[in-house]
Parts: sequence; C-alpha cells; structure tokens
Amino acid sequence: MKNIIFFFAAVMLVASCSSSDNNPDPNPSGPPNPPSPPSVEAKVLPSKVVMETEKNGVVTYTISYVSDTQKINKITITGTDRNNEERYIYKGDLIDKIEYGSNGDFVQYEYENSMLVREIAYRQNQQNDKTEYKYLTNQSVEKKQYERKDGAWVLSGEMLFNFDSNGNLVKGEADFGSEGNVELTATYDNKSTSVVNIEGWTQIHFTGGIPLGDNIDFVDIVGRRNNPVQISAVTHEGDIDIAYTYEFKDEKKPKFPTKAIGKLNNQILFTAEISYQ
Repeated sequence: MKNIIFFFAAVMLVASCSSSDNNPDPNPSGPPNPPSPPSVEAKVLPSKVVMETEKNGVVTYTISYVSDTQKINKITITGTDRNNEERYIYKGDLIDKIEYGSNGDFVQYEYENSMLVREIAYRQNQQNDKTEYKYLTNQSVEKKQYERKDGAWVLSGEMLFNFDSNGNLVKGEADFGSEGNVELTATYDNKSTSVVNIEGWTQIHFTGGIPLGDNIDFVDIVGRRNNPVQISAVTHEGDIDIAYTYEFKDEKKPKFPTKAIGKLNNQILFTAEISYQ
C-alpha cells in the first residue's frame, strides 16, 4: 500500500471524473475562491507551525510576511534533515515563484485571468516536471502532470478536481493504470483553516488537506477554507482513512486551530501545533 499512497501523494490527484469532462462550461471561472472570514478574523496569519511525523521527526516552519501585507516573505524550515528556506515572490496579489534553498530549485506559476494554468518545477535551474490546469466548470478543474524526459514533456497523469461552494476539495477518482484506481472523499468543519488569509495561497494549493505519502509537509494538512475532518480513499491495495481532531485554544482567535492531529487508520500520522501573529 505504501507505493500507491506515495504515488497518489506525488501527483496530489483528488478528482471527480464525471460528465463535466465532456461538457465543459464555456466560460468557467474556476473553483470558488474561499469566502473571506468575518472582518474580525481577516488579518489572522500563522507565524509558526511545529509538526511531528514518524518519518521527519519534529520540523518547525517559521513564516514571515512582507511588511504591512498578508504576503509571505519566506518560510524557514528547521528540523531533522529539513533545514531549508522557501522564498515567495509575488506579482500583484498572486504568487509568481517559490524558491527553495540556494541550488536553483524553484517553482514558476503562470496564470490567465488570475487563475492558475501552469506550474513548472525546476531542479538546479533545469525543468523537471510540469502541471497544467484546465477549468471545466466553476467547481471542476482538469489537471495534467508531465515529467521531463530526454528533452521532452511526457504525460504522466490526468486528473479532475471537484470542490464545494467554499472552495474545499471534496471528492476524487483517478485511474493510475498499473497502479490501479483511487477514489477519495473529504469532509470539513465550518471553522477557518490557518492559511485562509495568506495572499495568493488558495490559488496555487488546490489539494491542501490531503496528507497522503511518506513525506508529509505543512501544506498537506491544511484545507483551502475550512479544516479537513475526514479523508477516505479506496485503492486496489486497500482502504485509507484519515481522521483529524483539533484544538482551538487561542482566545483571541477562537475559530483558528492551534493544534491538529491526524490519524491514519487509527494510528497517529502527524501532530501540528500552530501559532499566530
């Protein structure tokens, strides 16, 4: 099962393969942008996340912002084998590029009408993989994943995403050929995810809240608008169930989680403690 989980996480396929593929909306606006929190919550930003998993041990993410904005300046990552720095570069309100470390690793994002249409990952300044997005309806997005091989792009996966009216990813289905099929459903609470106020975050992180794989990161455990409660996946190797529990102990920010625990088939998958500015 580990192989199929890891492959599933690598492409982050969570989709609903339906008739919308054959009848696209002629003027789709893309998945809903998460509704803004009430004004008293609209400036809440995470400043530190301390996350523990079996594979990575304790990893700390320290988030800094461009002065007087809600745009990330950088995320400093410290912990077992994870010392790194992510630098965020914006164009207007959209994230244009994320640079990783100092070895020429980065992801470039491309948009049309403020909707993400392409992202290209570079390793040591060389193109490594590419993802393209096509907006079929206002709640359905097609994703195509490519790998760079022998100087050409080779298609490695095709997917669809389905979202609810809050912009949360809720259902999925995909065919991985020899790796088998994957079906997924996700449910959420009605409280605010820790990242909802970060400028540009939801436009590039369609699949947040789906922590499948051997190398779980902070981005994998947070939803786009609300907090995931239950993730269920069915694969040819067996069923996967992830249940979340939360604590809300910041009296000044009572609707934002201060701790999250995820359990995979009743075994602890991760814990995360979240602090805010």
